[in-house]
Amino acid sequence: MYELFFQKFNEKVPLTPEEQEQIKAYLTPKKLRKRQYLLQEGDMCRSIAFVEEGALRAYTVDENNNEHIVQFAIEGWTISDLFSFLTAEPATYNIEALEDAVLVLITRAAHEELLKIQPK
Repeated sequence: MYELFFQKFNEKVPLTPEEQEQIKAYLTPKKLRKRQYLLQEGDMCRSIAFVEEGALRAYTVDENNNEHIVQFAIEGWTISDLFSFLTAEPATYNIEALEDAVLVLITRAAHEELLKIQPK
């Protein structure tokens, strides 16, 4: 677990093994089954998800009940309703697994705390 997460992270910001272990304490693994929701419109987005395995989509539903996909996330990508995550307002997106998925989550509180102790 976390292999792809740290591979992608290290492409941008190299970390020592000790720093990686420190960061792991703030991450939460999560598995989703195909068609399972990570987030539904109206709920609060409490985390950003990094996709270790699988694929997800973020979409909205209009007044005519038509779906509009706004984002896909495949292995190595992140997905979230960032506005909801940052403002603590209800989400406008639904985020659903398109196939079985393994995610790495970080909450807003964990992210803020981690930035204080590990600015990288």
